Amino acid sequence: MGERDHVSGEPIIMLRDWQASKLGQDPPEGKQDDAMSAGQTEPITHQVLQFVGRRRQFVKDSIRLLRRCTKPDRIEFQKIAMVTAIGFAIMGFIGFFVKLIHIPINNNMVGG
Repeated sequence: MGERDHVSGEPIIMLRDWQASKLGQDPPEGKQDDAMSAGQTEPITHQVLQFVGRRRQFVKDSIRLLRRCTKPDRIEFQKIAMVTAIGFAIMGFIGFFVKLIHIPINNNMVGG
């Protein structure tokens, strides 16, 4: 268990040791079961464990968010739709007035 990665120098955690630590058990000392002797003795580095941990936390947070979200009722939906329509109208008028001002300026500059 005192082995270190030859590239990063970080301690190597064997799959069976990591699984045993997650279950609250002591890792087997020098003992390989059938699954480990079948070629599953690849070390899991600290970066892989962090990667898996971050993804697991993201999934937990996403599930919690989806459980707290509710479908809007009719009044709330109408309010959201009205505000969105007003926003589209305001942006349309802004675009129209910018174009309206831009046309005469462009014609004077080009000389057409």
